[in-house]
Parts: sequence; C-alpha cells; structure tokens
Amino acid sequence: MEAKLAIVGLEDKKTGKLPTTVQMAIGMRAMVLLNVATEVDIANGMRGEIQDIILDEREDSLVRNDNDYIKLKYLPAMLLFRPYKNMFQGLPPGVTPLTPSQASFMATGSMDQKFKISRP
Repeated sequence: MEAKLAIVGLEDKKTGKLPTTVQMAIGMRAMVLLNVATEVDIANGMRGEIQDIILDEREDSLVRNDNDYIKLKYLPAMLLFRPYKNMFQGLPPGVTPLTPSQASFMATGSMDQKFKISRP
C-alpha cells in the first residue's frame, strides 16, 4: 500500500505513463513503441499485427474468466509480430519475433522509504 501511495504522487513523466495491465490478443493490431532493432527498421511507430503469444515457461494452469480473458502471472516470453512489411527469413512472411520490455522507476513513500517499481 505504501508503494501505491508513493506512485500516485509522481508525475506521469517520472513513471513513463505505464499502465497497470496490458491487454493483447492474437490478431490484434499493434504498434512498436521503442526502437527495438533500428538496423532492420523495427522502430518506434512500426505498425503490424500480433501473430502469436509465447508464454513464459513459469506460467502454470491458465484459467479463463467470464469474459474469456486469461490473466498471466508473468510477461510473455515473446510476441510474434507481423509488421505490414517483411523483415526476417525463417519465419512466415512479415512475422517478427519481439521480446517484451519492462520499465522501472523509483518512488519514495511517506517515511522516505524507497520503492523500485517495474512494469511491463
């Protein structure tokens, strides 16, 4: 609770405006938000579609809720992303492997207690 209160007091710029949850689905349109591999033009602004979601090996039994969603405990190991142009040999045309990134920031609580917050 102390960490949550510390985060609320931070400016959006400090936290990177990171959401608490991210919803994704196979077939979903997506956009790359970081310069992942500029040497092969996988960069901020690239648009495409999620082709597959490779789960972290630590995920155990997956339970769907009433809305047919699955809540993961861990970041996916990889997303297979198909940009709207072809990039890689060895994968189906246009499919690009991406590993999720995680951002971190520091927050200070009311008793000067420091918290390192990490979000996908």
